Amino acid sequence: MAGKRLGLKSAMKYIISALEKCDTDYPIVPSYTFGKVNLDELISRTPDSYKKAMIEYDNIDPAIAAHWGPNAFGYIFVEK
Repeated sequence: MAGKRLGLKSAMKYIISALEKCDTDYPIVPSYTFGKVNLDELISRTPDSYKKAMIEYDNIDPAIAAHWGPNAFGYIFVEK
């Protein structure tokens, strides 16, 4: 987890910029807690070159979601 950001747009820009470190030889897992509205918006802003490596959405289990809170979102990926 990279941390919290002030503002939804700022958080999305930060997450997308973090993908520069992503090794696209491995899958990218779009993840969310509770509702996936924020994740859908993030994916729509993400460059197509990363979308090719994405697999199905992952609704994070309650053990992790309890720490993240509702409507958290992001990508899980392997760093280069």
